Amino acid sequence: TENTLHHLNEQLEVRAGERAAELAERQLQLEQAQQLAHIGTWSADLQTGESVWSDEMFRIFGRDRTTFTPNIDTLKAAIHPDDREQLWQLVNDATDGLDGFAADRRIVLPDGSSRWVRDTGKLERDADGRPVRLTGTIQDITERKGAEQELVVARDQAERANRAKTKFLSHISHELRTPLNAVLGFAQLLKIDTLTSDQTESVDEILRAGEHLHDMVNQMLDLAMIESNDLTIDIEQVALRPLAEACIDIVAPLAAERGISITTCFVDEGAVFADPNRLRQVVDNLLSNAVKYNNRGGTIELRCHSEHQRVRISVHDNGIGIAPEAMERLFAPFEQIEPTYTGRSGAGIGLALCRRLITAMHGSIEVESELGSGTTVSLELPEVPGPGNTANTANTAITTPDTSPRTELRTELRTVLCVEDNPTSMRLLERILLPSSGFETIEASRGDTVADLARQHQPDIILLDIGLPDIDGHEVLRRLRADPLTRQIPVVALTADAMFTNTDRLEQGFAAYVTKPFKVQQLVDIIEHYSHEYSGT
Repeated sequence: TENTLHHLNEQLEVRAGERAAELAERQLQLEQAQQLAHIGTWSADLQTGESVWSDEMFRIFGRDRTTFTPNIDTLKAAIHPDDREQLWQLVNDATDGLDGFAADRRIVLPDGSSRWVRDTGKLERDADGRPVRLTGTIQDITERKGAEQELVVARDQAERANRAKTKFLSHISHELRTPLNAVLGFAQLLKIDTLTSDQTESVDEILRAGEHLHDMVNQMLDLAMIESNDLTIDIEQVALRPLAEACIDIVAPLAAERGISITTCFVDEGAVFADPNRLRQVVDNLLSNAVKYNNRGGTIELRCHSEHQRVRISVHDNGIGIAPEAMERLFAPFEQIEPTYTGRSGAGIGLALCRRLITAMHGSIEVESELGSGTTVSLELPEVPGPGNTANTANTAITTPDTSPRTELRTELRTVLCVEDNPTSMRLLERILLPSSGFETIEASRGDTVADLARQHQPDIILLDIGLPDIDGHEVLRRLRADPLTRQIPVVALTADAMFTNTDRLEQGFAAYVTKPFKVQQLVDIIEHYSHEYSGT
């Protein structure tokens, strides 16, 4: 019996040693894991105030285990003064019945530096439900908090940069469009006058150069707005045939000059989900390129067909084509393909802008070309399902109202209150709105005088420049709408700001808006339409 007991004791000692070694190994692994994760464990006796910390807790708090005694008081002293109230409120909430807490807070190290920690705690209760102990973890999250703060700073900087960029775009748009408005406006008026053939040719050159510069300004501003996420895309159903025909009408005169024929092939009379104005802008650009980079007497085909719930719009020309090595740079902004396109004007913006616009409308665009044999540019957009869609077939120009022909004879002058601070722009309006054309103008260069003038003269329509020197056009409109005597007078916004959108017009109560530089006839049509509508004739 004694021998058997002795043998059993030896076995128990061996097993106890193995168990102790195993526990020590696990404790070491736990400590290493805590050290790697920067997580320490703690417990606090709520009756005695005594605390037990793991080794990692001492490292996180910068304390020496041999000289520092953790307890509730020393823990409280290590909390950053600004965070103590929050922590103890969480502890009190836990003891009052929440049973746990978690919070990010700062601790102060002996050298005065601070760290961010994630503190989690759980409450233990006795058999009677009284709180007796808190246990939890502390994780050093200083690096994470630093990264978060860097992200916040970077985000704030990006937002400030975007606001500055938007402000710059608005300013540069105004500064470029205002003189362009005068150049193109007066050139259009000269075109109406009786000129010699040489003078007519000179005016046509001014108009062509001005329109080219206008297109470049628009493309650069659009590209910048897309890159800063400021461009608004309004998706709706768009019928393709009327849009395509309207685009062809625009490029037809230039094509005719070069003897280029344009044909269409609508395999399907479909409609797409797109922004009608932006889609028209893209198709205009593709057709213009097909004319510009074609040979005299060449051909262009615009083709539309649907497949797998997508509509494919292709513009094919038999022009000079694109070299294979140039294809990869085709959609890069401000890239000109040389020497293939020597002699063709352009800033290398058009296709880059087209790709961004089509992508924003959930579509895709691709180019196939062979040097000397022509180019095909194809875009795909989501198809409107069903044969009986109700796609918009109206004119997609957002600034031009319905101006169907009127047969009534005007017997009195239409009074137009023109609010414009730029003298050259005001002279242009004076030339357009002559009494001989049926208009009487009242002029104002400051916004604070508009309400009084409108009450006094009761104009048929108000042309209001948005960028006035004293108060802007939005505040002028608000004052007009607040007065019962001027509330119903239609107000047309004149703006050289590319950031002013159709949504702004609808939300703020403008009858219409005209972006400078404007077409003279377009402005006259708008004035005629809304002044007739207001007067009831």
